[in-house]
Amino acid sequence: MPLIEPKIVSYDEFEDKIMSLRLKVFVDEQQVDPKLEIDGIDPHCIHAIALDGTNVIACGRMQTDGHIGRVAVEKNHRRKGIGKSIMIALHEEAQRRGIKELWLGSQVSATPFYENLGYTTSGEIFVEADIDHIKMVKTLPTNLANRRK
Repeated sequence: MPLIEPKIVSYDEFEDKIMSLRLKVFVDEQQVDPKLEIDGIDPHCIHAIALDGTNVIACGRMQTDGHIGRVAVEKNHRRKGIGKSIMIALHEEAQRRGIKELWLGSQVSATPFYENLGYTTSGEIFVEADIDHIKMVKTLPTNLANRRK
């Protein structure tokens, strides 16, 4: 596990730092149109972040229907398990809330990351923000002792 542990937070408290990271990753690095990135539903989502000091270095969100999205890790912190820990925090929160199935639109290049977390592809590749994506789904175990699988 990474030394930097994620936590579920209030979007209002961390909005500026979450959005700063997402704009850096999605808009600056991946050239996503800011109008697509800022969709207005963040206040209604559950947010997980990882902090390095006071800096948000990773984030992800989950809608109340189990739709996970906007998972981002700052470039210098990738491949250290922090993205996985963000996902696990969202899985655990979903279980606490009684959500049984999670789904997301994965960038095709990221499917191995989500497959390692137990997601399976569903359907055909689609284009979102000029990037190939595929729907992925995961049924959560009912026993919290199985949460790290």
